Amino acid sequence: MSSRTRPSLSALLALCAALTAVVAVEAHAETRRPMRFEDLMKMRRLGDISVSPDGKWVLYSATDVDLEKNTKTSHLFVIPAAGGTSKAVTDSPAGESRGRFSPDGKQVLFQSARGGGQQIYLAAFDGDAGSLGEARQLTTISTEADGAMWSPDGQSVLFTSAVYPDCPPGDDACNKQRDDAAAQSKVKAKIFTHLLYRHWNAYTGDKRSHLFLVPVAGGAPRDLNPGDDHDIPPFSLGGPDAYAFSPDSKEIAFEENLDAVGATSTHVDIFTLRLDDPAAKPIKISSSLGGNFSPAYSPDGKSIAWRSQARAGYESDKFRLVIYDRKSKQINVMLPEWDRWIDEFVWDPGAPAFIFFTSGDKGEESIYHLYVTSRAGEPWHLVKITGAGEYGDMHPAGGYHIIASRMTVRQPTEIVSLDLSTVTHGSGAMWPPGVPNIRVVEMQLTHLNHALLSQLDLAPLEPFWFRSVGGVRVQGFVVKPPAFDAAKKYPVKFLIHGGPEGAWGDSWSYRWNPELFAASGYVVVMVNPRGSTGYGQAFTDGVNNDWGGK
Repeated sequence: MSSRTRPSLSALLALCAALTAVVAVEAHAETRRPMRFEDLMKMRRLGDISVSPDGKWVLYSATDVDLEKNTKTSHLFVIPAAGGTSKAVTDSPAGESRGRFSPDGKQVLFQSARGGGQQIYLAAFDGDAGSLGEARQLTTISTEADGAMWSPDGQSVLFTSAVYPDCPPGDDACNKQRDDAAAQSKVKAKIFTHLLYRHWNAYTGDKRSHLFLVPVAGGAPRDLNPGDDHDIPPFSLGGPDAYAFSPDSKEIAFEENLDAVGATSTHVDIFTLRLDDPAAKPIKISSSLGGNFSPAYSPDGKSIAWRSQARAGYESDKFRLVIYDRKSKQINVMLPEWDRWIDEFVWDPGAPAFIFFTSGDKGEESIYHLYVTSRAGEPWHLVKITGAGEYGDMHPAGGYHIIASRMTVRQPTEIVSLDLSTVTHGSGAMWPPGVPNIRVVEMQLTHLNHALLSQLDLAPLEPFWFRSVGGVRVQGFVVKPPAFDAAKKYPVKFLIHGGPEGAWGDSWSYRWNPELFAASGYVVVMVNPRGSTGYGQAFTDGVNNDWGGK
């Protein structure tokens, strides 16, 4: 062998190392096992996220399930935004949730039932040590407190509570007396004379959700919707907050459905209410006949954005992003040609002309960065900044970073940091006709279930397409069982999503987990038929009047 063809010692060592790595990986794969139901229940479930104003800390909640006790308990944790180790900052047996940094970063609010019913607590935050001080209880309202949110000036907290609208405003004793009487009554029968009387597993009863404002310094909460017989905000199965503060803390925007029969209506409007005038009344600012959701003020206070549907009575109409100019009172539709739903959005506090939003497309939920100053007839400066998986709960963290959640079919939700320093909106980043995909640098911050996931054999999600009725292309997904052998035949579990305006995709589920279904030796098939989301509004509308046909 000549010197030119004889492998060097370093090359031989590299080859040996590579072969050793392959053997190690294969051996490791063989040690992995199918997932069991108990594994699914052992997994820690990420809750919502809050980022400190200086961008150094990420606060989040995580829930543990105890099958033996049949309980779910949530606690708060912090982790450096630059990466590091998570640590618990609360440990009450009752649990804590919805942690939120104060605007100055010196305090954290959270919700807990540690004193009985759920109330709001405040605790000092040590920004050097990343720890909480002793918590003090802020609210004592008998009807409990939920959805707590700081005012931008840090002087007040906005929250929701379900009260009897015919009780005098602020009369907590009246509400407590009504609740106590109902609990002590031997008569448990209920009489309903109108719709809607039940949501899923809970009766609506005589109470209505109202917004309350409580001073951080202490005092009685102020009912912002006294006597209102409608739920504020309306019933929701989850999603972005349904109310928001203006940057100067003098006004709020919120959702409300004033239609006489809410059970047959999707007409949710956006209202604003001045907080510095006790006699102020809500003012409707939305104009569409459909639903309007998730109001959010721009950082400069000049605009309010929300998600809007155009058609009345149709809860599965396209969710558009609209922006309301507070001075001119004009509403502009952003990206009118965008044929996907806007699911979440958040203003970029460092650049008021930019918005981040998420949108579902072909089984993925990606994050997009939009320059909102374009007008009709002009190209839209829009870039896609993420890849596979489902993203959400976005929090701009300063310094060209955004903190968000991400999950896939093989991994429950974790917190990630996205470095946006490579994102530009030059001439190459316009839409239509195509949305540039600028893959930003992504770092996973949390590893809530790493030890357990490393033991499990979880197959990837495999997409496929086929032609359906009328030649329409339809997408489906396959998850194969552990140790799949293509030469063998397998039974199939065919999963059908509800809605029907929903979608299967590259996401984790604790209710219908395809990896768990596949673990018992089945090939799992999931199809997104017409009616599903993520394929354009015409595809979603295609099931109308023919559910079970198309």
